[in-house]
Amino acid sequence: TELTALTARRQELDRQQEALAQRRRAQDERRRRGDLLRGELVPATEAAALARKQLLRFAGLEGAIAAAEAERGRYQGDRDRHQAHLVVAAELAARSQTLEKYVGLLQELQRQKESREDEHRQLLAAYDPALHQSCRQQRDDLLGRSAAVRQQRLELGRQEERLAAEIANLLRIEAEVAARRAEIGRRQEQEQLVKFLRAQVFTQVSARLSERFREEISRRADLLYRTIAETEEELVWGEGYQVVLRDLVDGQPRERTDDQLSGGQTMSAVVALRLALLQTIGARLAFFDEPTSNLDADRRENLARAFRAIDLGREEVTRHWYDQLFLISHDVAFAEITDQVIEL
Repeated sequence: TELTALTARRQELDRQQEALAQRRRAQDERRRRGDLLRGELVPATEAAALARKQLLRFAGLEGAIAAAEAERGRYQGDRDRHQAHLVVAAELAARSQTLEKYVGLLQELQRQKESREDEHRQLLAAYDPALHQSCRQQRDDLLGRSAAVRQQRLELGRQEERLAAEIANLLRIEAEVAARRAEIGRRQEQEQLVKFLRAQVFTQVSARLSERFREEISRRADLLYRTIAETEEELVWGEGYQVVLRDLVDGQPRERTDDQLSGGQTMSAVVALRLALLQTIGARLAFFDEPTSNLDADRRENLARAFRAIDLGREEVTRHWYDQLFLISHDVAFAEITDQVIEL
């Protein structure tokens, strides 16, 4: 332990000795610099003494400069005027020529003035104040009329534009009227055709429909009726628009006419016949008003499915044939099968 302490003490003394040596070297360096500065100080002192001696010769220079400035200030105004006069003297010849030119022009103007004064006296002698006032009044009247005419012209221009727009609108209306008249003519022709078809197809249908035509309607109506009523009864459209249902009872054939059918059977048969008739005659639009009257719930649903089957063109019912089918009904069964519903 003592050896470690002595070693640490020796290291500390070595550091102190090294620091002391550095200080000694720094002190020697400062001493050397001081000797150099003392060597340089002597010549500098001698040079400063010489400069002071030389400056003594210029001790009164500032006063002399101030006196010279004051002397120059006293004569500066005269000098400036002299320089200006020299410039004017240099321009004297040109100014004399300019003066002669303007004198000539002044004489010419004086002659013109005298001539104009004579003319003015003559005009003044011929001047009539009343006539002048009358002419001024006429001018004011003409200006007022000109403004009124200008305003009228603007108004007429606006009216012309309005009339042009009205004429264009009338021409458009005339074209529309002509188109409507042509449309009316076409519609009248169509109306005559419809009336003819009604007279030929509906009024005289029983007399005109052939047996084959009636059989075709019966065949299509039977297929629809079986779908709506879900029955094995056969629907036949007899003569005189008579609805006939055929079936078997205890193995024996049975026929019942429309006066022997229930309300639901009659309604189902009528709807089926009408659909078949419209398809056969090629109608593209169909209207049905309360087609589910007197039908029970099952038949109403079957009728709705039959309408949808027709719209989809299912072969087991009938092929698609109409463009639009309108159903007027309070029955919600149609709300699920129609494409559009209008509630009133």
